Amino acid sequence: MKSPIDLLPGAARRFGHKVFSTILANRGIRLAPTLRSSEVQAALALDPSQASRPPENPAIARLIASALARTDKPASRELFQLDGKPLPCWQPDDLEPGDDWLTAENYYPLYHALFRTLADGKATTRMLEIGVRTGYMAAAFAKAAPARCFYLGVDPNLYVGNGLALASATLRLLREHNSAFDFALMQGYSGEADMQDSIRHTAPFDIIHIDGDHTLNGKLIDLDLARRILASGGFVLVDDFDHVGIVSQAIERAFSLGWYREFAYAPTKRGLAILR
Repeated sequence: MKSPIDLLPGAARRFGHKVFSTILANRGIRLAPTLRSSEVQAALALDPSQASRPPENPAIARLIASALARTDKPASRELFQLDGKPLPCWQPDDLEPGDDWLTAENYYPLYHALFRTLADGKATTRMLEIGVRTGYMAAAFAKAAPARCFYLGVDPNLYVGNGLALASATLRLLREHNSAFDFALMQGYSGEADMQDSIRHTAPFDIIHIDGDHTLNGKLIDLDLARRILASGGFVLVDDFDHVGIVSQAIERAFSLGWYREFAYAPTKRGLAILR
């Protein structure tokens, strides 16, 4: 297995990132201890009856509507191609019978439109993604941002064994075609203390996409971290709002404790919560 530093482009060192290796044990990767704050502990202990879906924020809802109305949304196959060839992130095995998540019009094309809308008017847009897989979302962001942009992806590299290598190859190609884009990838868990220190060192971020650990504990840890490193006027995007029940539960607890003030829902393939 490559070390995390092998997955970082040389240019990323200009951003001063510290990278921490994933702990290896026996025949796999041992889960590292997570950093659970007192706020996360309080959220876990919260009686579910005290948490409920937050009301829709009209301003964010209008922003989502404007993104949905864009006419420059590419199809997924076009989005994940460069010069007519598939990007390394595109994996034919992901074309699952009965589940069109990779090619659905309301998934990656909608994200592309949302990223473009969120980046409009900004000189620089910085994005953090927790849960990279092979780099699909990173590619959508890199292609959408109209000006200078930076992407940081964090992933333990378990869901797809060579996922970070494929993401790195994808983003290197996109950077070659757009000198205003730069990126870094870090292998590890977003709940690790060292990893969180590294992420904070790179903050703040205008867009934070959470699609990592889908346990209640893991989702709350990510939501707690995100609120602390979000740039003024930025947005936290939480995937799988309709697809995994624990996601909506975590968001409801976070709002009940005052972690976030504004909420809106975007009708993506698996449901997207937008917070700030």
